[in-house]
Amino acid sequence: MDERIDRRRIRKFVIVEQLSPAFGGRSFGNVGQYESLKGYVVGEVDPHHPLNAGIALLDKAERNARGLVEYKADVTILQPVDKTRRNNWLFYEVLNRGDKRALERLNGSAGSRNFEDLEDAGNGHLMRQGYTLAWAGWQSELGPVTGLMTARFPVAREGGRPMTGLSVEEFINEDDGTCFIGQITYPPADARGVATLTVRQRQADPRVALPATHVRFLDDRRVEIMRGPAELFDKGAIYELQYEAKDPIVCGLAFAATRDIGSWLRYGEPGGIHSPLRSDDAVLPAHAMIFGVSQSGRFVRDFLYLGLNEDLAGRKAFDGAMPAVCGSRKTFINFPFGQPGRFQRQHEDHCFPGDQFPFTYVKIHDPISGKTDGILERALASGTCPKVMHLDTDSDLWAARFSLLVTDCEGNDIMLPPYVRVYLGSGLRHSVHNSPEEKRRAKSTINELDYGWLGRALVEAMRRWVEEGIEPPASQYPTVASGTLVSLKGERELSACSGL
Repeated sequence: MDERIDRRRIRKFVIVEQLSPAFGGRSFGNVGQYESLKGYVVGEVDPHHPLNAGIALLDKAERNARGLVEYKADVTILQPVDKTRRNNWLFYEVLNRGDKRALERLNGSAGSRNFEDLEDAGNGHLMRQGYTLAWAGWQSELGPVTGLMTARFPVAREGGRPMTGLSVEEFINEDDGTCFIGQITYPPADARGVATLTVRQRQADPRVALPATHVRFLDDRRVEIMRGPAELFDKGAIYELQYEAKDPIVCGLAFAATRDIGSWLRYGEPGGIHSPLRSDDAVLPAHAMIFGVSQSGRFVRDFLYLGLNEDLAGRKAFDGAMPAVCGSRKTFINFPFGQPGRFQRQHEDHCFPGDQFPFTYVKIHDPISGKTDGILERALASGTCPKVMHLDTDSDLWAARFSLLVTDCEGNDIMLPPYVRVYLGSGLRHSVHNSPEEKRRAKSTINELDYGWLGRALVEAMRRWVEEGIEPPASQYPTVASGTLVSLKGERELSACSGL
């Protein structure tokens, strides 16, 4: 068979641990008990396949005997013990920094992610509905942290030799002391650790160069930094390290792996490894949705933008996509020397990729870059565009540039396409569950409300939208035309007029 059209991209699936029943034997309505499977897959990606053409550095990754790029990813599956009682859906959650969040965010669980105890299921909503849930590791730089799910992706090489390039890190350290230790993503290319270190109090301030003696590489993943003069820079100052690094991970493989693992779980592999969701008395799920929160919501947006919802057989990997609390942002993954954990915050990391055009789901023009594009353009061209429900909170309006989802690049309202819904949960916050530390540090009482109730309703609305064609609620968000979305200047004027 021509390897470029071979659909057998999952070559091995190994179950390391099976817990049946899960959740301490708890039963969920008519669905009954659940079980969990934990293991890993070994997959392959064809660097010459047109659908993989956009993956950065894939052409420089090491090949196996079949000329393919191989990876390994942790996999966890949560499904009814009696598969005939499940609903018709695969709920695929993209992990957030190696961690499962769906049961926390949608089921209100404050328990562990091991599914061992009764309280780990929270209110049990997704299980009572009969969903089959799945997670797969996609970050390979997380390291061996207990409980986190990871992937093992190859590094890129130049003609068999280590590949080098510029890597940049930003650090803010509020601990006491004249020095602090920072974690770096890639090992230095030079054993002496030649680097440039600057400091600035705020993002827009001029960078002040520090002497070479202020930085010392401790090993391939740690660097010691001596602070700048205390009279000029407080503990919130931004330290920027630039150095020649080596061995960039082919981080963009995360998107192809998500496509291939999700498609394999849903459709199976003709002539290859059978999906663990199939049994003698149960067929594979007819539908699948991909869900992500915060970092993993940004991942979902990038996944769609790269056109990877089209699987190797030309089918939709996922019928529905639900990115949550991620605003208009994408990720710093599909780049040479990418840093999947990096994201732009209020004070730091503004100069890293992640907020790049396009921002919204409809095609618009960007007068700054001169580009015309939209998140879903590739999926529309291939006929594999999913239904999209995007949910944000007030936190994301401010911290994640939510307005760019619903306006053009000049601040005018745009019309979203009929296959997209955008919802803003007014008064809600980005995370759930207040830790004692959060409550102690907060100046004012933290809002106890979260978006779990809204997310549960939207999951059900997505199911009906895909299965039955029932239109979900219309998008709900502030607009320029209604006067509910205003510029910062306009808000100040409104506040002055109202006496606030």
